[in-house]
Amino acid sequence: DRMKVIIKGSMLYMEYRSRLNPDHVTRTPLIPEDPSLASANFYVLSNGLESPVEFTITKDGGVDFIYGRSLYHRVD
Repeated sequence: DRMKVIIKGSMLYMEYRSRLNPDHVTRTPLIPEDPSLASANFYVLSNGLESPVEFTITKDGGVDFIYGRSLYHRVD
């Protein structure tokens, strides 16, 4: 499965595409925990509950995206 983070307008979205059904794309807005954007912590709303999302910069300059129990690495 593939996860992308895209910018649409002034918002960030998670874009999920399943290998089983690549024509189906799900976009979920990433909502910043801090409105001043002082941190890289976000959340998504799922069934009325907040689920945390976090971006981290690795020692080698890469970017990791943590959502639930999944860890995604930036690929150029």
